[in-house]
Amino acid sequence: MVLTGQLNDGTSGLLAIKDRGGFTIVQEPGEATSRSMPLSAIRHVSVDRVCTLDEMARLFVELANDAPPPDDQTLQRLMQIENRIAGGIFRVEDWWELERMSTPSGLNCPYCHSALYELKDHRVLRYRCRSGHAYSAESLLSGQADTREALLSSLFGALIEEATLAKRLRHEPTFSGDASEGLDERISSLDREANQVSEWLHLMVGLVEPEPRMSGSGLTSAATKPSGEL
Repeated sequence: MVLTGQLNDGTSGLLAIKDRGGFTIVQEPGEATSRSMPLSAIRHVSVDRVCTLDEMARLFVELANDAPPPDDQTLQRLMQIENRIAGGIFRVEDWWELERMSTPSGLNCPYCHSALYELKDHRVLRYRCRSGHAYSAESLLSGQADTREALLSSLFGALIEEATLAKRLRHEPTFSGDASEGLDERISSLDREANQVSEWLHLMVGLVEPEPRMSGSGLTSAATKPSGEL
């Protein structure tokens, strides 16, 4: 089942369950706090039931008392490998086989920076890296934005540290004349660069579905993420 959530986590897992003859359930997007995950599942999977949480509870009882479906012996090799990766028990031979079943993307994993491979699944665009991290296209884009923010934050911190030391050195009695002027220019340049990086950080907008906000008439969706919110 897929419940409320951002982006499209869970879609590929629901596809795998459907491929194996499983019963797929998605929360009614209209009652979800965040609709991205339910909507993605409905778009990509032939879902068996879309229902509210109240209806889901009764459905679980019915399914728990139902006879299990016959075991499907046609499990695809890709699913077997991905199950081992998810369980942390995959071997190097699994990776070589996964490489043959995928295409180099020319991208790197935002988490570990190893090479990303595009999996040959025509239903949803998704990726795995050599360390086993998995992404849909949207979650990868969001991860790249997080990496960009982290890099800019690190750069801002480095500029501030360098400017702090330069200003401390500026007040040392050994710095005077030409040396003092050169240090003043460096401090001014560092301040300009730090201001520019700070502006970039405040202009960043993440790829995350805006959360609904409460109004007098109930839930309404926020139009955009506020400018300047990091």
